[in-house]
Amino acid sequence: MREGADVLISNNERAFIVQALRDEELRLDGRRPYDSRPVTFEFALDDRSALVTLGGGGGGGLLLSSAASSATTPAASCAPSTTRVLAAVTAELGEPMGGRGREGSLRFGVALPHMAAPLYCDAGPSGGAGPPGGGGGGAAGRAAQADVAQELALLAERALRGSGAVDVEALCVAAGRRVWHLRVDATVVEAGGALADAVVLACLGALLAFRLPQTTVVGEGLGGGLGGGPAPLAPGTVVVHPTSEREPRPLTLHHRPVATTFCLFGGGGGHVLAADPTAAECAAADGSLVMVVTALGEVCAVRKADGVGIEHGQLLRCARLAAARAADAGAALDAALGAHAAARSQARVRRVRQAPRGAAAHGAAVREAGDDGPAEAAERARRMVREAAEAAAGEAEAAEAAAAAAASEATAAAFERKGRAALRGAAAVAKAAADDEQAGRLEAWPADEAAGAGRAASKAKAAAPVAEEAEAAAAAAPPPPKKARVGSAAPPIEEMGALAAAVGDGCGPGEGAGLAAAIRPGGGGSGGKDKARRRGARGGGGGA
Repeated sequence: MREGADVLISNNERAFIVQALRDEELRLDGRRPYDSRPVTFEFALDDRSALVTLGGGGGGGLLLSSAASSATTPAASCAPSTTRVLAAVTAELGEPMGGRGREGSLRFGVALPHMAAPLYCDAGPSGGAGPPGGGGGGAAGRAAQADVAQELALLAERALRGSGAVDVEALCVAAGRRVWHLRVDATVVEAGGALADAVVLACLGALLAFRLPQTTVVGEGLGGGLGGGPAPLAPGTVVVHPTSEREPRPLTLHHRPVATTFCLFGGGGGHVLAADPTAAECAAADGSLVMVVTALGEVCAVRKADGVGIEHGQLLRCARLAAARAADAGAALDAALGAHAAARSQARVRRVRQAPRGAAAHGAAVREAGDDGPAEAAERARRMVREAAEAAAGEAEAAEAAAAAAASEATAAAFERKGRAALRGAAAVAKAAADDEQAGRLEAWPADEAAGAGRAASKAKAAAPVAEEAEAAAAAAPPPPKKARVGSAAPPIEEMGALAAAVGDGCGPGEGAGLAAAIRPGGGGSGGKDKARRRGARGGGGGA
């Protein structure tokens, strides 16, 4: 016989499990090597506990399948192994520990009773062999169970507190004086393999469902009337409000670590991995690996205690499979938390409706007092009347708060109306100023035009002498002489006459006419010379 984590298997059973995984890639419950069992979450209305179930085909569970598996294999004829863990959170207000005045504490404990694992012996959670014939009823078995429970508690602490998942600074009430101390106790109800996975999921679910009571620190001059007692409280006193008075608040979690256990099977042909192993697979395995990973692939903790080693490629594959399972488990957890929140709201509404108020509470006190003795009845009546008075005071405070809220709303509405009126007045003033500015520009336009005309006239007057001198110089300068070109086009008659007149004025008798005849087209012939002579004779005679 071969001893495992919590069951005893034979060598033939072990050989069958390993051969099925290696040759057929099939497991006893019909899963593939990388498939995980369904997981279900159940939350109680006490705001402090959670029950996690792995396997068992629970209704509403989510089948966690790895990315490497294309489809879910139908379940085998044998009943799947089931693992159940119940976790509960308790809170206590006390002084800070370890010199950290602004941080609370978070501790974990795991209980592994004999009813859950009756055959647990000296083997650890990795499934290594123990001494033959050992059982869970002896001292060795109890010591082994205590060691395994301690290992599971340390793993949960590393996963949830060591990775910074829980904000311990949010547990501080009064720096250096009062902080919250939380303790998470997980109890294994049924050990069907992969205890680390169920323990971490149960602790995570309990922390998400837990609600911390509201507190108030009494300040200077605020001692009277707090805490419900007749004597005033000292400044700095921490008052813890009951859930009936103030709604408790949830814890602050930065991320959600999820643990995944892998069993390693050695021998010829290399190692074989199996995710989320059952109790029989843990007993047949040669080693185990536990990886705590978030849905984003962030590794929070790794536990490889004993057994065969693991290769680098297989370690990376385990990290990817663990991240995929963390994402699926997170989706199932969100769905369960949503249903739990709806159930909490309905339960709170029922409590509020069933609570006695005012005269009804007083009548109930009188009726209950009639069943007891005189002293007990009087004490019960006084207590019930006091509770009714406190309830009436609470209703009065609520009414005052509502009236104050209404008054503040009315004041805000009045201020809003005044603000709108002020905005309209400011807009009217701005429009009037813009109109006045436009009118001023229109009135100043003629004056600007007159000033511009005066400046232009002064500039024209200053430039007049310069223009006259330029005109005189242009008139005094003789025009440049023009040379006739042979074979060129004949100039117009008017230009020729003007040129002849100008030349004639500067030449003697007979010379101007000859020159004019010489530059006239066709003047080179004899007829032209005769005409020039006759014209010169007439001009000379007239001049004489």
